[in-house]
Amino acid sequence: MNKLAVTLSAACMAVAGMVMPASAQMNSLGASSDASMIYDFSASNLLPILTANGYTYEVGTIMEREAVLAINGADRVILMPVVCGDGSRCLGLAMLAFFQGGLSLEGNNQYNNGFFFAHAEKWEEDTVIERYLITDYGYSVKTMGVDLAVFFDSVAKYRDFSSVSVEASFGDDASTDGKIGNALSATSGEGHDSLKNDIRRAAIDGFPQGWNDDGYTDLIGQ
Repeated sequence: MNKLAVTLSAACMAVAGMVMPASAQMNSLGASSDASMIYDFSASNLLPILTANGYTYEVGTIMEREAVLAINGADRVILMPVVCGDGSRCLGLAMLAFFQGGLSLEGNNQYNNGFFFAHAEKWEEDTVIERYLITDYGYSVKTMGVDLAVFFDSVAKYRDFSSVSVEASFGDDASTDGKIGNALSATSGEGHDSLKNDIRRAAIDGFPQGWNDDGYTDLIGQ
């Protein structure tokens, strides 16, 4: 390649850099200035997305950091930013929906076998539905809106699933206090990462109003 070609090539690269759209220009944190993306799951970034998608919310503090209780009708979902470094960025988001009681271990397995998006698990005497998101290299605001909608739908499906399958699957084993009588409690962290249980406990302690009705209490009153 001759000297003129090299010079022209360098000039073209310089011009391309000058006209590069804002969405491709990265700041020192590796975060784009494009408003259609977020690079941090802090509560301040989640609240506008919740509002834009028609959800109400309450803001609280979990593990000395702001977290959010997202509300959609009767359903409650805790949005807990995690993996927060020394700066303001939180690279992970734990989405948690707690049900008092819920189905047995077998019932939760049936639910998990039927639905991909979220995972239901026995936790102590109750049930938690969970999903975990990461934003190391960015997360679309529109995708976050879809994630919220599908997670809330997963919560509603769990209530419907438990309501229609309690008597068919478990018969007289169901108790009369709104919990499933043969529900199995998880042992003290056995088989689970300790941080996972820490996150669960901190989340529901931070938002004690975050419990969801498992649908069974209404069923037994019929």
